[in-house]
Amino acid sequence: MARRTAAEAAVTRQMIVDTARAAFATDGFAAASTTQIAGRAGVSRGALYHHFEDKAAMFEAVFVELCAEYDGAVMQAGATTDDPREAVVRAARAGL
Repeated sequence: MARRTAAEAAVTRQMIVDTARAAFATDGFAAASTTQIAGRAGVSRGALYHHFEDKAAMFEAVFVELCAEYDGAVMQAGATTDDPREAVVRAARAGL
């Protein structure tokens, strides 16, 4: 079997993260299983464990992704004005 490229591996990893995110949101962390996540992502459990040590590591990847999205939304909201006070207000509103 041909070795996957880094780009293909990144796509597989993101697919697992996206699937885990949906599973954690709908089923909760405790109820979501690695078998379920692997099946929904269309990968083997071996592939899942190649990318993530365990379910907690998948949760961490989901959490980091959510934090980056939150940060991006706050920064974007703050960048919509040149007035420093208004930028803080807009960023704070976006954060809330």
